[in-house]
Amino acid sequence: MASAPDRAVLHDQLKILAGEQKNRGQTARSLATAAALVARFPFSGAGYWAMARALTPQPALRGWRRLRSGIARGGALKGLKRLLRFGLGSVGRALSLFSRQRNPGGVFFFFRTADFGGAERVHAQIVQGAQDLQPWVYFTERGNENGFLGEYRGAGRVIRPWRLAGGRILSRLYAGYLAGLISRHRHAVVFGSHCSLAYALVPLLSPHVRCVDLRHAFDAAHEEWALQFVPRLNARVVISLEHNRLRKELYRAQGLSGELAARSVVIENGISMGRRDTHDFHAPTLEVVFVGRAAPEKRVYLVGRIATECRKRALNLRFTLVGPIPEWVEPEDRAHCEFRGVVLDPTVMRRIYEQSHLLLLTSSSEGMPLVVQEAMAHAVVPISTRCGALHEHLDGTNGCIVENGDEARIVREVVGILERLLAQREELAAMSLRAWEYAQARFTAPGFAAAYRQVLLADSARGAVSPGGRD
Repeated sequence: MASAPDRAVLHDQLKILAGEQKNRGQTARSLATAAALVARFPFSGAGYWAMARALTPQPALRGWRRLRSGIARGGALKGLKRLLRFGLGSVGRALSLFSRQRNPGGVFFFFRTADFGGAERVHAQIVQGAQDLQPWVYFTERGNENGFLGEYRGAGRVIRPWRLAGGRILSRLYAGYLAGLISRHRHAVVFGSHCSLAYALVPLLSPHVRCVDLRHAFDAAHEEWALQFVPRLNARVVISLEHNRLRKELYRAQGLSGELAARSVVIENGISMGRRDTHDFHAPTLEVVFVGRAAPEKRVYLVGRIATECRKRALNLRFTLVGPIPEWVEPEDRAHCEFRGVVLDPTVMRRIYEQSHLLLLTSSSEGMPLVVQEAMAHAVVPISTRCGALHEHLDGTNGCIVENGDEARIVREVVGILERLLAQREELAAMSLRAWEYAQARFTAPGFAAAYRQVLLADSARGAVSPGGRD
């Protein structure tokens, strides 16, 4: 047994801990439990602190409340699943007590991959805007080419725990471990985008941790599923007014308060402006470019069909595809396209835009495609299917939209627009200027970086780790 003087010192420490942890979700009962265990067992100073920190979140009582809540709503099985998940998370939090890791800036990003894509490029820009805070960046899936990893490594510490983040049991343990580690930081911020691990963290984090998520497109199923996290998310970022409107309609339908709806904010993607004087609109052949991932929703094969139809009509157009491999285009259409593969060098990509006159986007669904903004910033005129938030920006004078749906009609309408602009070069030049001016007014990078810093750092001072945390 520990001596009486030793116990007196430990109980004084416990009182200090209780005062400093007052706003972190700990309760008097959990602290009293820790004190009783310390009095009964001969813990050393280090063992005492480990026991006190493990018990202050009171995982058993919080888990019991979750179970009772689930049963009260008629979802006993759901409540049991939540209890099990919370139990695994609590074990993970206890394991985090043995970690000595410390993030000086207290900013933690969670993304799926660093693969080639517009969303991934936006994520890299967000991290780069916070690089002075030395953020930790987690990628929870293995990814394919991970072409943007270099941009993240220059801005923060990159961690790729895709083995730990996979699987129902292991991922919950790992989420608890990270939650414990992050909660030790006094002014911690967790930012996640399209990442399931980030949402698994949210219920396990201490209340002082600022939580932010970003969605690039409106997905009704996801939005309904994410309602369970809404009270805990301090800010929710979307990239279009339309997404924000649809989300707030859902909130109203679910009876959520206006205060929660106000946490949803719009930050449009930010890009660097290019030159507008590099295009020769009187060249014999106009350059048409497609830029995007080789993904089903991009419908790259429609670009191949459009190129073939233009060739049949003897239109002086050259089609360049950046990103997809030839196999994503039907065999009979490949000869009419030039495939550049994935381009990661910004200088090469800028040169492609400077040499292009028109951008094609044939997607079935999008949020607000970064490629359209980049094209407009380089005075390239976009032609796109109607999807996502594009109708908020393209009005016929700075780009063209064709109705989504029937693919044969999409091909006919796009070919018709290309034929018209090929014949009316002055109109194309005027559209190019308007696209560039619109991008300059709406999509500039400085406003983007400032907006994300405000979302990340609001109500937060930087840097310290909470008392009792490990260095």
